[in-house]
Amino acid sequence: MLQRLHQTTRPLTTAHLAQTMSLLALTADELKQHIDSELASNPALELSEELRCPTCHRLITAPGRCPICSLPGSAASEEPVVFLSPRDEFIPRKDYVDTDREDEPFAPAFEDLPTYILRQIAPELQPVQRALAAFLLTHLDEDGLLTTSLMDVARYTHVSIAEVEKVQHIIQMADPVGVGSTSTRQALLVQLEALREVGQVPALAEKLVQDGLAQLSHHQYSELAHKYDVPVKAVSEAARFISENLYPFPARAHWGDTRQPAADVTQVYHQPDILISYLNEDANKPLVVEIIMPISGTLQVNPLFKQAIREAKEDSKIDLKQDLEKASLFVKCLQQRNHTMERLLTRVVSLQRDYIIRVRNISSRSPGRSFPGSWKYTNPPFLGR
Repeated sequence: MLQRLHQTTRPLTTAHLAQTMSLLALTADELKQHIDSELASNPALELSEELRCPTCHRLITAPGRCPICSLPGSAASEEPVVFLSPRDEFIPRKDYVDTDREDEPFAPAFEDLPTYILRQIAPELQPVQRALAAFLLTHLDEDGLLTTSLMDVARYTHVSIAEVEKVQHIIQMADPVGVGSTSTRQALLVQLEALREVGQVPALAEKLVQDGLAQLSHHQYSELAHKYDVPVKAVSEAARFISENLYPFPARAHWGDTRQPAADVTQVYHQPDILISYLNEDANKPLVVEIIMPISGTLQVNPLFKQAIREAKEDSKIDLKQDLEKASLFVKCLQQRNHTMERLLTRVVSLQRDYIIRVRNISSRSPGRSFPGSWKYTNPPFLGR
């Protein structure tokens, strides 16, 4: 019998790689909980109170960015400045809190959609319009669409239909854009209007939204090209733009199930994982990307633990050595996670610079959104995707 040997290469999943991958999947808050759990369960692990830069490990004498890692290589370059920042950068400590100002949390633990929108548009409303806006916002469904007609609203509130439409349009231009529309088609048209203010929109996109959604959802590009007397390529490009930029259900795409939670506990990101800003607030300079670390000190293996192992009895040395190995592995995996996050975000922000700046321009029109900030992306449930 003839036997043949085939040499193949298979990836080896080591304990180091597996733990690093699990740490990469955690948010900043989840990582903080994981680190606290390791510190509580492993005596070989300790957190030094020294405030050091998580990237270069230089000692930072005062709260703030690392003066070395936060500097760009060249102010004229479009390459982003990516570095790690301790959480003290964003949550003031008690010893330097400004007591003259009220506390302003980074994000509320829970805020329903009507309140979130009303807080954005309140500065734009006249006193008589605020009651009307509140009435409209209380008639939103879980998708962010109105459950009543504008005519019924006008009759109930005893105001003109023109005034109702004016307040509705203010609501629609808040975040998420398109909320407060009477239909998914109207929500998409409002989003197109907002996008035209900051960039180019395919000329065919509005026609497809107006009366071609049924065919568009079934990818009937040839029929649409014949209907509008345009090339199939033009229909395909417009469809791609709609799929990537428009959300037929504004609240669902941008708000998730926060307004009507599916579970008893609503998941809310109390802290962002990254902050993106312009260098020196200049749009012509590189973007600055701060990766938030959930600890401000230095996580390390307790240097006295090895001496404790040498002095321990033989029957307890095995357990102590296991603790030491676990602590050393955890520190290495955390360092590898940080290094991977830096490389990943450098690449992503470099490729998506134009998109990030465009999002910033859209956000700056709404009082409830600001830049720098953090974003959570969800795939739009549109065109069968």
